[in-house]
Amino acid sequence: MFYQIFHSFIGDFFILEQEGAIVMLHQDFSLLPSNATLSPTVLLDKAKNQLNSYFKGELKDFSLPFVLSGSEFEKRIYQELSLIAYGETLSYQDLAHRINSPHSARAVGNALGKNPLLLLIPCHRVICKNGKLGGYVLGGEKKRELLGLEGYTISQK
Repeated sequence: MFYQIFHSFIGDFFILEQEGAIVMLHQDFSLLPSNATLSPTVLLDKAKNQLNSYFKGELKDFSLPFVLSGSEFEKRIYQELSLIAYGETLSYQDLAHRINSPHSARAVGNALGKNPLLLLIPCHRVICKNGKLGGYVLGGEKKRELLGLEGYTISQK
């Protein structure tokens, strides 16, 4: 298990690779396994390059191999999240409907808080149905910055 650190205007991330796939991209360094080794790899270098391009506004879709983790419910949410296009948003309730669990908007929000692949699985693109930003594991200001980077006009409701 190898990792690299990526620096961005919204803070530092670690990128964790295991067996040729990205398994975590996060800012909570307490989630970094103690047995991970800080070391460059071809995949981690590719991930850093793509993240740099994303933060410059040049990349809209990541093309990195990754492995989803979590419960089956969470994986369904993450798979559906990966279909939300750059600069687009979806409400928690809409996402619940898309996974055929229409009464689970709150559970959807809880699952988004556990997303281990921030940015790759774009949970920042999920907002409240009234246009408010809603929660984000990295905080509302970072969510606002990411949506702004993608050209989404944020409502002041």
